[in-house]
Amino acid sequence: DDASLEGKRRADGFIRVVGTHHKTGTSLSADVFRTVSREFAYEFFDVRHAEDSPNASARASLESFRTADIVLDYHFGKTLPRYLTTDPTTRSWRSLTTVAGASDYRVAHVVRDPLATLISGLVYHMRHPADEKWLSDARDELRGQTYAEFLAQASPIDRVRAELVVADEELRALVLTYADCERDRRCINTRLEDFDSDFKSTLRRVLRHLQFPRAEVTAMVDLAASLHDTKLWSATEVETNVHLTRNSAEREALFDAALRERDVRR
Repeated sequence: DDASLEGKRRADGFIRVVGTHHKTGTSLSADVFRTVSREFAYEFFDVRHAEDSPNASARASLESFRTADIVLDYHFGKTLPRYLTTDPTTRSWRSLTTVAGASDYRVAHVVRDPLATLISGLVYHMRHPADEKWLSDARDELRGQTYAEFLAQASPIDRVRAELVVADEELRALVLTYADCERDRRCINTRLEDFDSDFKSTLRRVLRHLQFPRAEVTAMVDLAASLHDTKLWSATEVETNVHLTRNSAEREALFDAALRERDVRR
């Protein structure tokens, strides 16, 4: 009886998992569920942030993971971080809930059109964001150039081809995990495009699937929308947010180049 799960916490053996991929709404998902956790007294944990933070204590991270009510994995479907499991081949679909020791779970998997995901990632990398330090590493396949240097001078189609190599594993994880989710009633695939078109209705559907208390969902949606629905942001907020790429001047040329390339379309 799903109604009996409403409001359950990790102490009850119940866990909520939010799975995303690079450029499928990771920043949005993190912001929304951190806000919900903070304001409604749920414990939130970001699996990959702990992995990517060099000063994070593995033991402290593991303890936080074991008590979290809401867990975000922004490389969903890929191999789990070593601080969570000694098996280096353990992947994050379903096994994430097993490693967590949960007796029951609900999953929200945020997906996006693969071509839009690819181009958004490319535009993001062309901006050379500070959190993507690998962009400044010299690469043998680029004859000693960094990826950032290559992108700065390459043609649109060469940029797209190169990004497809970089994004290949993440895109495969997105597609395979989408198929896995479709076969599990406890998982819901949610399109990032739906958040753009109707933020409140989409988030309400996700929160209900994740079994948050019905009495709290409306307040959760209203709070999250007031802070994180980009349609309510000012032009300056949109332009200065490094994660938003939809208004980028380069997007149209990159999409056109991708659509003209048969291998990329396939």
